[in-house]
Amino acid sequence: MGRPVMIEAAINGNALRELNPNIPYSPEEIAGDAIATCRAGAALIHFHVRDPQTGRWVQDVPYYSEVYRRTRAVCVPLLWPTFPFDGTPAERFSHFVELAKDPATKPDPRCRRHGFGKPRNLQSRGQENSRRELRLSEQL
Repeated sequence: MGRPVMIEAAINGNALRELNPNIPYSPEEIAGDAIATCRAGAALIHFHVRDPQTGRWVQDVPYYSEVYRRTRAVCVPLLWPTFPFDGTPAERFSHFVELAKDPATKPDPRCRRHGFGKPRNLQSRGQENSRRELRLSEQL
């Protein structure tokens, strides 16, 4: 038997509908893709919430909350939302803190991504900043 693996699906990254008309924008579309990829075998879903009309990345807690609730009503993958690259760790993770107040929308902070097998965040933001981010995520 082979070694166990965990499949991650990054369902709506940087692409816009101009390049791919199937990119999910609304919380309902994002949750639909999260459910489909979970059913296909993904254990970790990484996603960005977007303005449903424009596709612009936003950090709106109600959009995140809807994605979590819709997805978890059907399946239970690890859900890892995005966070902004600018600002202090407290600012960057403020939506995590709000979402963590409700067990139904609490993020799965232990699945922090460092990017493609390399500790990219440690290099690009510095070790101390990454340590602060991890400490903050442990409080959730």
